[in-house]
This record gives sequence, structure tokens and C-alpha cells, in this order.
Amino acid sequence: MNLKEKVAYLVGLAEGLNLEESKEAKLLNNIIDVLQDFAEAVQELDELYNELEEYLGAIDTDLEDLETDYYETDEDETDFFEFQCPNCNETVYLDESLMDEEIFCPNCHNKIDFVDDEEL
Repeated sequence: MNLKEKVAYLVGLAEGLNLEESKEAKLLNNIIDVLQDFAEAVQELDELYNELEEYLGAIDTDLEDLETDYYETDEDETDFFEFQCPNCNETVYLDESLMDEEIFCPNCHNKIDFVDDEEL
């Protein structure tokens, strides 16, 4: 049972109570009206989310195609080194061409000093 169906069920229950025009009846009816508004808003958000997810998937596929066409290399051809940051133990992957530059951990932002190749 989805949210709108549950609210519709509550509407039926409230109508079945045959409440007179009491303060409690007015309160209950207003609460149900607010719940209906929430249910509609959630349904709209869910629909928009699904559309956005489809659109994002299409963009991801297009970007992958562009990367393949532009770079014309296999992912296996690039040499990456894996190491752990000595400060936060985060696993970091580094392209060989960056080894001579100043490197900062993307997690803790501390500078990483390479003493020798054994750390790689």
C-alpha cells in the first residue's frame, strides 16, 4: 500500500466515524488534508527522482562513450600506484606522472612525503 492509498484509507475511516461538527472532527479532517498534501508532494518528488535518475544514467553513458572516443586507451594501460596515507590510512591511487609533485591526501589534506618506493 503506497502513501496515497494509506491516506485514502484514513479518509474512509474518518468518514465512517460519523463525527459531528466538533472541534475534534475539524482537527482530524485538517490533519487528513495535510497528510493528503504530503502524500501528493512525496509522489511528485518520487516521479522527479526517477526522471532524474534516468537522465543521469543517460549522461553517464554518453560521458563514458566520449571518454572512450577521446582518450582511446584502455583503463589497464594507465599505471596507478596504490598507497595508504600515513596520517589517516586512506587508500589513495596516484598516477605515475604525479610522483614528482607535492601530493596531499584527498581525505585528510595532509602533505604526503614519499621517502622511498617501498611506501608505494
